[in-house]
Amino acid sequence: MNKLLKLSLYLLTAFVISACEYEAEPDPEISDGDGKATADFIVQNNRLITIESNFIKIYTLTDSTQPVLETTYSTSDAAEFESIYEYKTNMLMIGTREGTFFKDHSTPGTLTDLAFSEIITSCDTAITQGNYLFITQRSDEDCSDTNNSNNKSQLLIYNILQVENPSLEKTIEIDTPYGLGINGTNLFVCYEQGVIEFDISDPTDPDQIGDYSQPCNNIIADQYPMILTDNSGVRLVEYANPGLTELAIIRKSE
Repeated sequence: MNKLLKLSLYLLTAFVISACEYEAEPDPEISDGDGKATADFIVQNNRLITIESNFIKIYTLTDSTQPVLETTYSTSDAAEFESIYEYKTNMLMIGTREGTFFKDHSTPGTLTDLAFSEIITSCDTAITQGNYLFITQRSDEDCSDTNNSNNKSQLLIYNILQVENPSLEKTIEIDTPYGLGINGTNLFVCYEQGVIEFDISDPTDPDQIGDYSQPCNNIIADQYPMILTDNSGVRLVEYANPGLTELAIIRKSE
């Protein structure tokens, strides 16, 4: 079995286990549009990058079964790192309750500061595709006041071509939105009643094309079958344009 396959199985297993072990609502998850949703680790440039409290740790994956610690970064301020995800090929976004750090990872194992933005906090769920950032916010989040002054449950779309100066392009109110996933030009948003599907061919003006009753807190949409998680377990779902069909479920009790 090759290294990439081993690592893919490891990450998928970790995702499934974490989704099945806890009854509480899931931690905010963020992801690159071409990747998988994770909250506290990513794999980029053959490096495993993790966050823990005030530390960022980078491990080499020469042997994917035995990661080796290569570099440790820390922050001197009070903000703790709470979420991490990829942006494009060689960039990271690391979330805190006060905002998000943009970092460059062009040199494997070395992080360089690019910018800091208060528009995204670690309690916001986010995903990127191209130069656009999609964020869901809920009115009941403790840290939403940082960048959710209207205290609404909503989907926000930012142009982040200039990471130091993101531009808000669109706001859509949604009833208690959670995780997001992208498959091609389709955006899927988990919310209180199920999953909403948008056509984002024009990211600045999404067109709602579906509303499905599948229970969903978080979603991995860019693979077959799609993976949806909710408080009852993990669901494998087939997407047929339009529509979602459940293929199997792994319940928490199993």
